Amino acid sequence: MSAVATTGIVGKPHTRTYQAAAAGQLRGLVLVQGANDSTLATAAAANAVPIGIQEESTIYAGDPVSAVLWGEATAIAGAAVNAGQYVVSNAAGQLIASTAVGDNVVGKALSSAALAGDEFVILVSPFIR
Repeated sequence: MSAVATTGIVGKPHTRTYQAAAAGQLRGLVLVQGANDSTLATAAAANAVPIGIQEESTIYAGDPVSAVLWGEATAIAGAAVNAGQYVVSNAAGQLIASTAVGDNVVGKALSSAALAGDEFVILVSPFIR
């Protein structure tokens, strides 16, 4: 019997396409509402109210950006994260462990990240803790 994969994305996430608010938005970072209804920006504040996770990097402002609104996505850690922890944004749009009631949770880590900049799998399911 073959081994069961425990890393990587499983299933098709719920996504929606918007426009990038700025040039050079990177995949795996937290997205927040932009200046209008059709744009999303990378989170620039810790504990920002999330829309989702950016699926692919963009080059120019106005480029199409696919946001994972719910489901599994690849995310970028801002510090060590353990599987099972709820995560929030840091000021760079990366994900860190949630530590307080009232946090704007982006979702739950399904895999771990040892260092800032590491990729891990998250179940995107925004809520206020």
